This record gives sequence, C-alpha cells and structure tokens, in this order.
Amino acid sequence: MNIAIVIITYKRPDGLRKLLDGLMSQKLFGTPIKALNVIVVDNDPVGSAAPIVAEFHDTELIHFVCLHETRQGIPIARNRGMHHAIEANDYFAFIDDDEFPTPTWISTLLTVAIAQHSDCVLGPVIPVFPEGTPRWVSGSRIFEGWSHPDRSRIGEAASNNVLVRCEFIRQHHIAFDERMQVTGGSDYRFFRECIAAGMVIHWSSEGKVFEDIPRSRIQWRWMAQRQIRLGNTFAVDARLTGRFLHTAKLYAVGVARAVIGFLGLSTLLLSSRWGSSAAVHCLRGVGIVSGLHGYRHDEYGKSRLDRERSAT
Repeated sequence: MNIAIVIITYKRPDGLRKLLDGLMSQKLFGTPIKALNVIVVDNDPVGSAAPIVAEFHDTELIHFVCLHETRQGIPIARNRGMHHAIEANDYFAFIDDDEFPTPTWISTLLTVAIAQHSDCVLGPVIPVFPEGTPRWVSGSRIFEGWSHPDRSRIGEAASNNVLVRCEFIRQHHIAFDERMQVTGGSDYRFFRECIAAGMVIHWSSEGKVFEDIPRSRIQWRWMAQRQIRLGNTFAVDARLTGRFLHTAKLYAVGVARAVIGFLGLSTLLLSSRWGSSAAVHCLRGVGIVSGLHGYRHDEYGKSRLDRERSAT
C-alpha cells in the first residue's frame, strides 16, 4: 500500500527540517505500507525549501519530492500536493510544517482507516509551548484542538493531521477552493463538501502530532485575531455557497455567540479557562457577523506571513 504525506511549506526551514526528521523515524516495517512518498510543496517564490528537502535521502520505503508552487495561497498549494498524491497512492495525509509526528503516527491513522472502512481519519494536534509560557495561556485551551472517542465516526475534519483515501477524491473530483487564497478556511470548506458527497470520517486518538507554538503567538492580539479569522472562515464559506437560509442561520449563530461570549467575559476573574472560552465565543461571533457583512480577514496574505515568519 502506497501512502503520500503532503506538506505545504512557506519559509519555515527549522519546522520543515524537524517534521522531515519525524517522518524519517516512522515505524513502517510490519505495516501494510510499502512506500511512504513525502511530497513537499514549497509555496515560497524563491524556492527556499528545496535545500532542506535535499538534506534527506530516499530509503527503501521513504521517498522525497519537492514541488515548487510559485502561485501563492494555501488552497493552491494544497491542490498541487493533493493532485500529485492521488496519481499513484492509496491514501494521502496532510500535516503542517510547524508540526511533528509520533513514530507510529501514519501507521496508526492507516490502521483505523482500514479497520473502520474510512474515507478519512483525523487525529489530535497537541500544542507544545515555549519555555516561560504563562500558565493562563497553556491552561486556557485556546490552542487545543478537537477531541473525540477513539475510532468514533465524526462529522468534521481539518488539514493539520488527516489521512484521506485517494479513490474518494478521484471519484468525486473535490478540490480546495482557490477563492479562499489568503483568508484561511479552505480545508473547512473542502471537508464540508466531502461530507456532503458521502465521506466517512473517523477519529484516531493515538494518531497524534505535536504543534510547536512560537512565542510570537502567545499574545492577546494574535490569539484574538485568530479567533476572529476562524469565525470569518464560516462567513466566507457561506457567502461563497450563496444559500440564503444557511447564511441567515449562521448570522443568528454569530450574533448569539458574540452576545453570550461578551456576557461571559466576567468569568476571567474566576478562571482563565472559562474566561478564555467566553472570549473565543465572542470573537468568533464577531468574525461571523463581520464576515457576513463583507469583511474578509486575510490571515495568509504575503506581508502578514512574512512578518510572522520573521518574528519566529
């Protein structure tokens, strides 16, 4: 069985190197995996990832390729990697260039996919904070992702730790929406379309990856902007879909989340976890409502990305 690992990268040499080291350490012998094809899609116009990938050499089971996608944008790069992956593989996985896997990551996701007859398996992303991170940040759960019972069927997925059956994509011709070039959220729209087409998704509690949280993100401004962007993602998706009833329901949800979250902000005095949860609801609600009024939060514009990369 051939598995592809698709990595979208932009000016993160240290993160990419750490990730590729983790893939080299995957325990593959004794598994159904006959080839692990690592596809790095470099979205930097100057091709800065190629020298990093060149440091890693093919083995009997692991093979590397670096694709240079000069058209900038996460969905553009994802499509380039995914379309390359589905040509000659049974499954492909997405993992981010600021993450690193456990040694049994890919084999665990594949085991669940086979056992549960899944089209897609999602795993947890565990934040790793830099030394000296305030306790209120690590205890707030702002950086924590989804959690579900092991091997349960779920109705959501994202591209930061996921395995997808190639035949499903070949059959349904679903791609990442390149109109969401700089807003983020193209994976939310992609998997929503996949689910509408009948995709079966399961959760793997043991298919873990870890995300390095840079110091530049441990500040109120970044965390607030991220929550607004996540809410804005839902609004951008709704506007692209163009269904009035769906948009109206989302608007009501956005207003409710903003109001309830705002009223709950006083709980910050009692618990960073409760208060942060209220802040998340408030800010995501603001992101939804403002997005439905036409605001697009371009989190992945080149200038913003370059500032963040330079800060880390």
